[in-house]
Amino acid sequence: WGQVPASLRTASVEFRGNEIVLQSVFNETPTDDDKQLLYEVGGYIAGDFPDTYMLNEIHLVVPEPEKSPLLKNLLYQRYEKGLGY
Repeated sequence: WGQVPASLRTASVEFRGNEIVLQSVFNETPTDDDKQLLYEVGGYIAGDFPDTYMLNEIHLVVPEPEKSPLLKNLLYQRYEKGLGY
């Protein structure tokens, strides 16, 4: 808990009916360990909801300086000079 992969740019979440969508955007292809850390985050989030909710985890690669796509609720965003979100 508390470890953020160096290549993680943003993590955001939104709800679509009974679906919890967790989107992680990386600067480069994430390692299996990087993904595992985000799967753990998804587990903590999903654990707060009834079993009728489904978790959909999305891992995207969007290199800088492209703007990182965000879902409705921002969980994490690293500082990137000049992007001005």
